This record gives sequence, C-alpha cells and structure tokens, in this order.
Amino acid sequence: MVMVSIVAVKTEEEAVSLLGTLGVLSVCVLFASPLVVMADVLRSRNSKALSRPLSVLSFVCALSWTLYGYLLSDVYIWGPNSIGLLLSVVQLSLIIVYPD
Repeated sequence: MVMVSIVAVKTEEEAVSLLGTLGVLSVCVLFASPLVVMADVLRSRNSKALSRPLSVLSFVCALSWTLYGYLLSDVYIWGPNSIGLLLSVVQLSLIIVYPD
C-alpha cells in the first residue's frame, strides 16, 4: 500500500489520504466478514456458525477504537470502527436472538 501511495500521488497529504481510505476499506471488510453467514443464521434460526468470542472481542475492539478516534477527532479511526461497532452489534444480536 505504501508503494501505491508513493506512485499514485504527488503530495504527502494525498498519500496519507489514500492510505487512510485503504485502511477504512480494510477495516470494514474485516468487521463485515463474519456476517457472510447471516442468511444461514436467519434461515436456520441457529447462530452456531457465528463465533461468540470473536463477536464479543470485535465489539470491544470497535468500541475502543471508535472512542479513541472520537477523542482525537480522526475520522479515519472513528469512521470505520463505528461501522464495525454497528456490525458487531448485529452479530451479537443474532447470537442472542438465535442461540445454539
């Protein structure tokens, strides 16, 4: 990613912006990946396909980074992590509504 930012942009600000955008996309994919099985969970009414520890830790991690980014007023930190927080809440909700 660093090489892409060096080649694709002319200024340091543009490079930071590009790397921030790539980071945002990566974090969103990371948090959304467990929800690939959401249709199966809803269809079978069973959440055993979702990992409880991963869901809880994703929630804690996203909450921590969201608060930290908010305190720094850094949208590249709080933005994707607030999306991750929302997705983690969806995962935990599915686990609570459809237990094993």
